[in-house]
Amino acid sequence: TDLGSIATLQTLHLANNSLTGSIPTTLVDLSDLRSLSLAGNRFSGCIPNALARVAQNDLSDIELSFCDPVTPTATATPLAPVGEDLFLPLVRK
Repeated sequence: TDLGSIATLQTLHLANNSLTGSIPTTLVDLSDLRSLSLAGNRFSGCIPNALARVAQNDLSDIELSFCDPVTPTATATPLAPVGEDLFLPLVRK
């Protein structure tokens, strides 16, 4: 939970660490977070909705759904600059 207090954190890659438990909700407080990789872990619960906003996220193979439905809007800004890769979450139900 202490990760949420690192206000300037931009990249967080914790893939393939066999982490368990719920994804800390404090991660949504990381307003500068631009790259997030949590794939390859064994999380439980749900994925906090605000993590969908991270420009480059790899939440693939996390077999969880978002805590509440994420509804895109017509006025949404692009998630990643043109030419950059974009990792969208794979949500299995």
